Amino acid sequence: MATQTTTTTTTTVAVTGTNEKANVFILQETQVTVQTPPVFILNSDDFINLQKYVFAGMALPSTATLFESEFPEKNMETFMKSDMDLYKKMREVLPRINNRCTTFQIETLEPMITLGGRIANFAKDAGKLTDKLLGYLQALGSEEVKMGTPKYKSNHTLAQRALDKLITHAVEVDGKCQETLNQLDKVDTKNDKKDLDDIAKRLKAVIPSKEHRKSKIGELIQEARNLVNAAKKTLDEETEKARQKGKLKWYHFIPVVGAIILIVDTIKHQGLLKTLRQLNDNYEAEKKKGAATEAMLLATSSQVDHLADELEGVESTIQNAMTAVEKMQKTFSNLKTSFEEIKRNLNAVNTDMNSEEIEQRICAQEDLADAIQTWNEVYTLAKVFQQTGLVLDAKTAPKEITDAFLGELVDPA
Repeated sequence: MATQTTTTTTTTVAVTGTNEKANVFILQETQVTVQTPPVFILNSDDFINLQKYVFAGMALPSTATLFESEFPEKNMETFMKSDMDLYKKMREVLPRINNRCTTFQIETLEPMITLGGRIANFAKDAGKLTDKLLGYLQALGSEEVKMGTPKYKSNHTLAQRALDKLITHAVEVDGKCQETLNQLDKVDTKNDKKDLDDIAKRLKAVIPSKEHRKSKIGELIQEARNLVNAAKKTLDEETEKARQKGKLKWYHFIPVVGAIILIVDTIKHQGLLKTLRQLNDNYEAEKKKGAATEAMLLATSSQVDHLADELEGVESTIQNAMTAVEKMQKTFSNLKTSFEEIKRNLNAVNTDMNSEEIEQRICAQEDLADAIQTWNEVYTLAKVFQQTGLVLDAKTAPKEITDAFLGELVDPA
């Protein structure tokens, strides 16, 4: 993430009016020097960090057989004689993490995008129905409409129907929030973190330090890391801007350094990508050349270190995601209650009312008017999240994207 200090504020006091409830779905992020554009509540940097961890985990061998194929036990024995259980642990743990990350991508991250779409649909309906409801209430409070007349009955019935639709839709999305919470609650990274730290420590213990310093693959890994670290601040800031502005984000997985998120229209990074690709080609060649030497061991150690780095803080990131979804779920429950209360107040009316009495006995019309605008904004922001929230694999991108990432890259002038 960018190093610039960022604070995120959402409604934390008791939420009463419909407009305040709608505002729960909007994050207003404030940086030290600038007010940034509002975004949908799930469209946070936490969501991007979760994906970066998943990318790293899914790059591991997915089965014990694939692990053995990539890291033959016979070739590793030379350096693991002092810790023969390490190979077995890696064969068990690394595919397990791959499978968990794959499951998390399919069962949690992608459904969170779908949830964003459902909330966008709710917000769209809520904006339209609230607009209609306000019109019906204003008609009921006008001098021309008297109780018992066809016009009164029509507006009264239509107001009830609008409220019924809002209630039904709120209950439906409340349930979808609960499903997402259940999936997030299943994620337990503590054991993975413990196992990875143990593997990383034991790998370093069996890698000869002199060979580590002198090996070609060690130099390539360090050179690639230095390049990425030098560009990290700029890359992170551009990813942050793309998130806030609703631009598509693509990741390019380079084994020597892991996943790099690049925004395609920033051509100035083509030189960086070209250099990293060349380093990675050399890295893979050295890895194959040194199949029975410290090169393969060092490559494995580097990959485990990278994954452990991505895993750092994931637990709190998942908790932040759960907090956001819980806040949304509570809001849908509160919306249901509010709409039901308006409906009860409406049904309790037994005399003619003017606009002021509508305000006092049924609901605040100004609040409904404000809510219409807010729901329209929620719809726009949630739709942006649905369309651009997932960071996509550049290899699956349209030709113009793959050309930028994977084609012939020309160093900037």
